[in-house]
Formats: sequence, structure tokens, C-alpha cells
Amino acid sequence: MITRQTTLVLGAGASKPYGFPLGSELRESIIALTRPGDEIAAMSGLAKDELLKPFVFAFNASRLYSIDAFLGIRTEFADIGKRAIAAVLLHAERRSGLGSMQIKSDWYDYLWNKVTSGCSWESLSFDKLSIVTFNYDRSLEIFLIQAMMNTYGVNEQDAITKLDSLRIEHVYGSLGALWMGTERTFIPFGQQWQSSIVEQAAKGLVVIPEARHDAPSFVAAKEVLSNASAIGILGFGFDEQNLMRLDSTHTCSDRPSEAVIRPVVATCYGLTEHERLAATNRCAVGLHTSFINADCLGLLRQTLLLG
Repeated sequence: MITRQTTLVLGAGASKPYGFPLGSELRESIIALTRPGDEIAAMSGLAKDELLKPFVFAFNASRLYSIDAFLGIRTEFADIGKRAIAAVLLHAERRSGLGSMQIKSDWYDYLWNKVTSGCSWESLSFDKLSIVTFNYDRSLEIFLIQAMMNTYGVNEQDAITKLDSLRIEHVYGSLGALWMGTERTFIPFGQQWQSSIVEQAAKGLVVIPEARHDAPSFVAAKEVLSNASAIGILGFGFDEQNLMRLDSTHTCSDRPSEAVIRPVVATCYGLTEHERLAATNRCAVGLHTSFINADCLGLLRQTLLLG
């Protein structure tokens, strides 16, 4: 079991092993929506929207890496842009590799085995774990529900009730609630991406320029980071605006106070040495901290963050 208060910060790379796109891949999928016969555009109803072609043309020609950055400048495309994001990610949910034994670098499995080590169903708790995620997908939540049902032989409602002890902050929203009885729209995982579902899912998304550092989701994220005894930053791109909204020099520091030193570890997969140093500076951590060139599973295994 996890014995110290641990917060994991998740970026797009954390969902990559389960079939979800990185920012560059999301860009490619959105640009592909105007290609003849594109399945996502047809099933989502986007192909019939007269704004699709001008939106995709402008995004492609902008040469911007990030759809969020583009929508922050070209606000007239905000609605169709969010519907395009929702359609691509709902498609990814339907095609996700959750449950497959062939997933490489499966850090969800590793996390689950750490959480459950030595735990009966009665003693199983997520009280020592918090998640701050910049991702819209719900893959971690559905993984944990399925894992609980099959590990302990409990029903879905019991698993959902147990999961309530896990604090998950989707700072930019999500594709929808995974179960009924919440304030958000209920959209089952792997839902067919028909137009009405895409529109509902898009309403739950907040692109970067629309968010504020004092939004409730960021206030909550900063709280759990400040209270953590250990922090793991997984699959994250260290975008300057995202870190600013987290107040990262304070909330992600390895020295939250003069009296406390805590481990802060991060994946820096594919970053140059200068980019890695810039990331440590933005999080106000010492060079002894483990910001290393590894994927999520590799980082957790090398640093033993979860015990």
C-alpha cells in the first residue's frame, strides 16, 4: 500500500500507453478530419459542419503545435475546436488498450499493485493518493473500477463508492462523468462518438486560454500539491502557462517549507538537457531531484516513489 501522502501530476504522456494521443498526435488527428472518408468526422457529425474546413485549414497553416494555443488566439473556432477534440478522444476511448496484456510500459498496473499490496477489500483505500491531471480522458478511473471489480469480486457500484476516496482533479475538465448521480453529464467510457455525445462531451472541456489560475479546479490542485509528502510528475510537457497556473515554484518545490524536504520526481522523456534544467527551475527543485529521461513506468520503478 502507499503509506505517504502522494500526488501524481499527469500530462498527455501518462495516457499514451493506453491509446490516447500526445499533443502532436491530437493535432494530426484533427487535421485528418477533413480527409475524404474520415471515420471520426463522419460519425461525430463534424463532416457536415461548414466551419470544419476553415477551422482545420487555419489550424494546419498556423503551424502551432497545440490546439489549445490555437483556440486561444482564434476564439471564433472555440466551439468546433472543442468538438473536434472531444470526437478524437471519444474515438480513442473506444479503441483504448485498457485490459490488454500487450501494453508496453503499463504504469497503471504498477500503481494498482502498489495500492493493493497487503490490502483486503475492507482496508483498501485511496486516502494517501491524489491525482492532478491535465488530461480530458477518464482512462485511469475506468481502469481502477475494472481492477477493483476483478481483483476483489465486487460489483460496479461498490467499486465506484470505493473510488470516491481517490481525489482526482481534472484541471481542464473531462469528457464527462463515468457514472450517474454527479453534477457532470454522464457519458459511459467508450461511448459511440455520435454528434449528440460529442456535443455533450465538448461542454466539459476547458482549453488552456479559457482557464484561470483561481478557477476551483486549480485551487484544488494547488491544495493537494501543497499538502503532498511526495510528488510524481508523469508524461508532462512543462508548459509554462500550465505551471504558472499551478504556482509550481511553490506547490511543486521539493522544499515546501524550511523544515520540510520532500521527493519530487518527473519524467523528462525526450527532453534535451537544457529543457530538463528549465523544467527543474520552473518547479523550484534542486538538481538532486529525479527529473530523468524515462517513461512513466520507468520513473516509478527507478525512484520507488510509491514505495
